[in-house]
Amino acid sequence: QERFTCYRYDPQDPEGLSGPAILSLLETQEGELWIGTSQGLDRFDRETGRFVHYQPDASDPYAAYSRVILSIYEDRSGMLWLGTYGGGVGSLDVETGAWRFYRHDPEDAQSLSSNLVTSVHGDQEGDLWIGTWGGGLNRLDRETGGFTHYRYDPEHPDSLSSDTLM
Repeated sequence: QERFTCYRYDPQDPEGLSGPAILSLLETQEGELWIGTSQGLDRFDRETGRFVHYQPDASDPYAAYSRVILSIYEDRSGMLWLGTYGGGVGSLDVETGAWRFYRHDPEDAQSLSSNLVTSVHGDQEGDLWIGTWGGGLNRLDRETGGFTHYRYDPEHPDSLSSDTLM
């Protein structure tokens, strides 16, 4: 007989969910369950039934936005990639706990096109594709750290149909 357990946010519980809204879920290749919330990233410990919290550096000026995890993707190497609500796209090395963020820079044409990242996915070649709200689609060149942008262009019918991707 299967049993369903409900986990609710309790701000007084340091090992409970980190936020009241669950925005994304991922089960990794190793069977770990990651939860993106409105206030952070959690890993569920199946043995204890508790949550381990992963937070970006609080001194980062984008920290409040980087904690809102809209999407989670695991690449071939086990690195987690996180789409955030205004903090760009982040990577988390689960082994070291190190975070790295890619963000829009108006001075850099090869930066991420928008910091509101709605989806992150990889393809068979290992390329990372990032969907944004208002910035179209981005492909990350992992060697250079630069992005190629794919945008809606009304002059080209073969372009994206919208710059807002979900």
